[in-house]
Amino acid sequence: MREAILRKDGGAARAPLWHKQGSAMAVPKRKTSPSRRGMRRSADALKAPTYVEDKDSGELRRPHHIDLKTGMYRGRQVLKVKSAEA
Repeated sequence: MREAILRKDGGAARAPLWHKQGSAMAVPKRKTSPSRRGMRRSADALKAPTYVEDKDSGELRRPHHIDLKTGMYRGRQVLKVKSAEA
């Protein structure tokens, strides 16, 4: 026969309500395979920034960014360039 576990105050200890239904936290049903784990982690790798040569000035710049030497973006002047004399 099992004996009841007594608390310090004399009452019997009870299991939580969720005890019979299973775990209270979310638990994975299956172990994540090394392939799936690697595919998930592949996005964490650092990537080298890409540069393209500007058609007009020949300077290197990031794609979809303003050319800082000329202040041009997609054929329009969007930035006032400071003169070299300053």
